[in-house]
Amino acid sequence: MANFGLTPVNVALSDIRPMVRAELKAIDARLPKGGDALTSAHYADLHLRIKEALNPTRPIVNLPAGAAPGGGLQEEEPDKDNIETCFNY
Repeated sequence: MANFGLTPVNVALSDIRPMVRAELKAIDARLPKGGDALTSAHYADLHLRIKEALNPTRPIVNLPAGAAPGGGLQEEEPDKDNIETCFNY
């Protein structure tokens, strides 16, 4: 990773989690109340997403570095000239 200008960070031993938690709480506290129905729905959704991030109710899945669900970046591009394989994900 250092070749790409990135330094590996051990999240468990860093200040990242407490800082993110504090920032999410601050954002949640500053979410506006009210507005039209659509805006209120967006703010309510943000509140629920922040609440879930701070207090997860679903298991957290940790993927190995560089992995993505379904292969992600590691998959080859589909052959756009072959309709049979173009939509196989």
